[in-house]
Amino acid sequence: MPASVHGTSKYLASEDDNIKAEAHFYDFAPLPCSLCSCFLNDEFRMRVFARIYDNRIVINKPIAPFCCCTAQICIADSVTTLFYDKPPLRSGPAPPPFCCIPFTCCGPPVMFSHNPKCCGVIDCKDFCGSQVKVAPCNLYGCKAFICCGNPCYVNCSMPLLTGVRDADEFISAAKVAVDTFKQKHKLEESQMCIFELVSDDLMDFGGSKKAKANKVGKPASAQEKE
Repeated sequence: MPASVHGTSKYLASEDDNIKAEAHFYDFAPLPCSLCSCFLNDEFRMRVFARIYDNRIVINKPIAPFCCCTAQICIADSVTTLFYDKPPLRSGPAPPPFCCIPFTCCGPPVMFSHNPKCCGVIDCKDFCGSQVKVAPCNLYGCKAFICCGNPCYVNCSMPLLTGVRDADEFISAAKVAVDTFKQKHKLEESQMCIFELVSDDLMDFGGSKKAKANKVGKPASAQEKE
């Protein structure tokens, strides 16, 4: 019998299997706002995480069927692993009948922080937290109102994490890990995810900001001091 090749892909192999960075959440995460925090208990909160490794991002969004009354034994884990060589961190195949062609015609995929504002002025982060979202392409940076507003890709994005305290720092750490992975495996630049910081401001003429490549494992404030 030939030796099994299951699980031997070079993209699945981690160099050290250490956590490079992780997200920090508000008490109400992953629910939408601070008014919902009473529906969760600490047993649930202790199982919520999003961690960055050298070759993957691992996220746990547990399920508590009886909300704050759910006992620890009844909380069900829902773990998602995102390897850097597959969507949403790399371009996926185009729709049929062109499935063999990577979908890069509208730009690379995007992972971005989305910081909420009311009427484009009032910061709502402490009330509903920031989000980490992913979009299949960046639509070449087009804006919702041609020269201002959010990038168009915000409208075709999906939330990956909600109720995040440090979404910008998480995005910056993810950029470092993915860039290192890309260089190690010599992956095509045009197929790899880009990372941006987006503020929910309809009158923003500056648009989104490119995420800075902060050192993994340190918050942005620490990088600025260095």
